[in-house]
Amino acid sequence: MLPFFEQPALHLGSLTIHAFGVAVAVGLWLSLAMAERRFVRTSLDPTIGARLGGWMLGGGFLGAHLFSVLLYFPTQLRSDPW
Repeated sequence: MLPFFEQPALHLGSLTIHAFGVAVAVGLWLSLAMAERRFVRTSLDPTIGARLGGWMLGGGFLGAHLFSVLLYFPTQLRSDPW
């Protein structure tokens, strides 16, 4: 069993910034920057790559949310589908 460590959080009024959220944002930014460089290096249009990356991110977040709701909270979904 892995131990649980409390993650640091920065509280700015009503906004709370968690360390995991910062790590995810940095990972997404780096991956999009790397993909853009690869598009340029292979003589592809970087604008198309950026649009594709945006659609992939949106689809990934939507898919992850649907997966979470359908598999982890099915009773809540049955009681209030919207």
